[in-house]
Amino acid sequence: MQVTYEFGSRKIVATIEKGKKITLNTNDGEIINIFKIGDTCEEDSFNLSYHGKIENITEKTIVVAKKYGGSKRRMKITEFMWRNYKFDVSESSAENAETSLYI
Repeated sequence: MQVTYEFGSRKIVATIEKGKKITLNTNDGEIINIFKIGDTCEEDSFNLSYHGKIENITEKTIVVAKKYGGSKRRMKITEFMWRNYKFDVSESSAENAETSLYI
């Protein structure tokens, strides 16, 4: 199944393999990011980027176990796409560490 999401001049296409993985591509087919069950992703943000582990991938939602608190978050595919199309866990963790010094 494929879902297309446009924001500004950018168009992202998600190819979903239910229960396995979600691949985020540009409109031209270039792979931007691939997420599988068990991978870390961004599930929320405010001053910091909050990460969680992907527990399930369906045709409409991604279920993420929050890193702290033990609760789960169910994100619509389009929200997951805009939060994670350029997500890199190392980069995000480094940005969180730097931001934490100032808040």
